[in-house]
Amino acid sequence: MRIISSKIPKAPKMQASNSGADKILDILKNSDGVTIQEIANQASINRITAAKYLAVMEAKDIVKFRRVGKAKLYSVKSGYGS
Repeated sequence: MRIISSKIPKAPKMQASNSGADKILDILKNSDGVTIQEIANQASINRITAAKYLAVMEAKDIVKFRRVGKAKLYSVKSGYGS
């Protein structure tokens, strides 16, 4: 019995893109506080994706949020980007 080896082509490497994070930062810089849904709509990305970007940016101490009722309003931390 002969084993046929076939090479599986590798998927092309995707370049890292911060376009989602960049869009979110632009939105936040031009507002006093925005919900995740509003960010997702303005950036044309999924709400879950926006939430993940925001969680990473919060961990990096770039953004902050405040609660207003059930909503979280996100904004850029003072001193960032100035």
